[in-house]
Amino acid sequence: MQKQKIERGPRGRYARLICRGCRARKIKCILPSRADLGPLCSPQPESTSCERCRNLDLECFVEQTHLGRPAARSVIQPMLSSRPARSASSRIHDEERSKLSNAIRQFLFSGAMNINLIESICEHTGTLSSEDDLYYSMTCIKAFVALVLAKDASFGAGILLRTACDTPLTDIVSRELAASLDNLLVWQRFFIPGTPSLVILRERLLSSDPNMNNIATRLLFGVLCLTACTASDMYSRNGLLREKLQQAVSSYGQDFIFCPPTHIDSIVVCRFLAAFNPTALATSQRAAHHSVKGELYINLAYLVAQRLGILPETGSHQFAGTNSIVGLEMKQEFIMSVQGLQLIAEEFLLGDPLSKSLNAFRHVLQRMQPHIYSYQMLLQTASCTPMIVFHIKWTTATYMLVEAMAEMKQNWMSPNRLFIAVDAGEKKCLAEIDSAYQLLSEASAFADHNEQNEIIAICSLLELRFHTVISKLFGFGLGYMSLFQARILTGHSQSDADICRREVTQMGNVVVSSLLSTPNHQRDSHFFKFLDHFGNRYPDKLQGLLAKFVECTTMKWQDKSYVAPVQPIILDIVSHCKNIIENNLLRLRVSGRLHCNFNKQLDLFAQCAHHISAMGSLPGCSPDRADEAYNRGCVYSASSKIIHGFCDLMKRLNLQVTLVDGWDEALGTVNTTAFPYLPTTVSVFPEIPSAAADTISMQFKALEAWNL
Repeated sequence: MQKQKIERGPRGRYARLICRGCRARKIKCILPSRADLGPLCSPQPESTSCERCRNLDLECFVEQTHLGRPAARSVIQPMLSSRPARSASSRIHDEERSKLSNAIRQFLFSGAMNINLIESICEHTGTLSSEDDLYYSMTCIKAFVALVLAKDASFGAGILLRTACDTPLTDIVSRELAASLDNLLVWQRFFIPGTPSLVILRERLLSSDPNMNNIATRLLFGVLCLTACTASDMYSRNGLLREKLQQAVSSYGQDFIFCPPTHIDSIVVCRFLAAFNPTALATSQRAAHHSVKGELYINLAYLVAQRLGILPETGSHQFAGTNSIVGLEMKQEFIMSVQGLQLIAEEFLLGDPLSKSLNAFRHVLQRMQPHIYSYQMLLQTASCTPMIVFHIKWTTATYMLVEAMAEMKQNWMSPNRLFIAVDAGEKKCLAEIDSAYQLLSEASAFADHNEQNEIIAICSLLELRFHTVISKLFGFGLGYMSLFQARILTGHSQSDADICRREVTQMGNVVVSSLLSTPNHQRDSHFFKFLDHFGNRYPDKLQGLLAKFVECTTMKWQDKSYVAPVQPIILDIVSHCKNIIENNLLRLRVSGRLHCNFNKQLDLFAQCAHHISAMGSLPGCSPDRADEAYNRGCVYSASSKIIHGFCDLMKRLNLQVTLVDGWDEALGTVNTTAFPYLPTTVSVFPEIPSAAADTISMQFKALEAWNL
């Protein structure tokens, strides 16, 4: 016996290290030596993964673990006994949100949470993000979401590589079931025009004609049926039906990705996946967070549309002078035109907008402008249905965003022209909102009760869309202005229009430090004038967008609850929340204060998270069901959890300010007055009274004392 104990001794080299998967299953974790391991709490390369993770092709997160019995209860435990006891599931959810919020912190460019009391409140876990990751998280919200989810071992953990589907879809879904499921897809069909009905698709699946029945047709039918099943309690509880549909989608999806047919169904299924279920074709947890961005689907749809020759080209005025859009053929032509125009814009807007050349912007605008002009003429000369008005205005909003971005790209080193570009873009968006309301009010005069409700929903969605464009113009304008100011402060050449990544990731620190050091009488530069005009309105604009989204969640279409597409609406809401977080962090860095509407912002975060989660799961479902959706890679559930992570950060910020206020009060420090405004997506503050500089300095000295 003694000899056996001695033989087990060498295991102590790594006995205090174990990967999350083995720890969760309470099994032995066979690791290489400690010297060979990579950074802890981050994915290990295959060579240093544990034996189980390497064999099963899983991500291996190695962490430290404490052996032996837990430590004795702290002497302060009786002080906490008055708190209500929380359930085990509640504690688990709190721990998961805390881990997620720690991952989020690594991709916040404001940096306040890495230098002060927050480090003492919650132990930081995980490695810091690289400069490239930080840059992409700043310039693209889809990259930010993917980077955060990549650090969560549970997102997509339920995705399994399935075997080939042997049962025909027509045997899985009868004609009656197809008709019933089709009635649940009203919102998806509203946002993705041209989506065929399930009954028609099923009839085409019975055909032997390759133009009627191909791998794209089968995948489209399976994805639509699976989406409808998830939206209904009646069909979602049928585990066998859902399992067969998931197996079919996985099987057909792999064949489709490697060889998409040149067919209109390929375009529709790619656009549907990108908008509503980007992780549907993911075959492993490692691919789940990458697929959230949906870039592959947009690229495939664009290439297939290019092969089919249905993308709108320069010089075409297809609907100019048309009196009305009637008849099936003309409606199909309009849908094809709108779909092609949206594809051009979606494909161009993928990735990092700051790195795109001015010539690329001009080329896209040249392709889109004749068709936008044609649509505007159609609205003036023809009697259009509310649905047509919606898609024309929605596409126009995207065109105006690209147009304003091109103007700002061209004039970002000329502050006066940059100011004019942002201001003009805002005025155009407000004019389009007024135009949409006028057109829809005319249509409402002849509408019945149900059509009246649909018109109200369209008005709300268009208002949300155009104000989102305005918020993006504010954000890009303030970002460019901050870069310009940073170049002045650092002495960088102002003749170089190219922007390097380090400039973007470091501009926050440079600009905040300039605001703290610039005397009050010297604040008459273009930079401060820009802030004075746009800075105070930006946080209010973002808060208003969250409130408008919450209002939209009460809408119904044909008695079906509102389901917003992941792109562009849901991820835009995540972006607004992230920018509000950045806003408060920067306020804290400069003034030691949070936004005056902080509590309202926190309440809107919670409401948005609740409504987004409801779109990806059944109404009134338990947290366990929501976690099941998250583990399967549901982007609605993931977006909701990220916003809950934002809530956790906001609460920590509030706690930090409360503790600092108490410390300053104990020292007799005079707190500064909260500043009225601050632009969110850039690291800047509005005018700071020079008399407050000493007080701010004292507050941050108090913060450092608390850290010690």
